[in-house]
Formats: sequence, structure tokens, C-alpha cells
Amino acid sequence: MAYFKYLERLERMDRLIRMKNTGTPRAFADKLGISESHLYFCLKELKEYGLPISYNGVKRSYYYREDVKLRVSVSIQKMAEDEVIHIVGGIEKKSNFFAPLLYNQSEGTYFGT
Repeated sequence: MAYFKYLERLERMDRLIRMKNTGTPRAFADKLGISESHLYFCLKELKEYGLPISYNGVKRSYYYREDVKLRVSVSIQKMAEDEVIHIVGGIEKKSNFFAPLLYNQSEGTYFGT
């Protein structure tokens, strides 16, 4: 769930930056519910992704030097049965259902499939 919260925070940062309504770094961090140092970390990451973020000290807001918008998406799809691999105890299980493999230590073999 932390991953989705992170993505939502990035989208909110983008929206506030595009609106030029971030406020000072302290105010921006407060709006996002994070520390100021974490804000700087997030801004650095966004800049590394190529977003042209700058700060205007007169207007006291971050802004984009160019017209850009961050687009974040997540896709969740159900896998087909032939794509699913069940691994139990480090061994690939070929069946379509999950059942535990039992190890026979005296014979050195697995059984239970």
C-alpha cells in the first residue's frame, strides 16, 4: 500500500507545481504531510526523471520551466493459467493448484503432488 501512497503523493506534487501553488518548501512539505528533507528527496527524484522543476523565491512557489505533466499509471491484470508458476520451497510446481510439497529426508525426494 505504501507504493500507492507514494504515487498519489507524486501526483499531488505535480498538481501543486503546475498550479504554482506550492508555497515555501516548508509549506509544500506540510501540504503533502512529509518532512522538508523528504520533500527535497522527492523533488530530486522528479528532477532525475526529467521534470524541469524550479523555485521562484518572489512568488514563493515551485513551478515547471516548461509545459509538462507527470502521468503515473498502474495496471493490474489477472494472469492466464499458462503464465502462472507455483514455486514451493524453491522448486517449480507444474500443477494448476497449490499444494504443499513434502520432503522425504531418508529418500531425498519430494512427494505430495
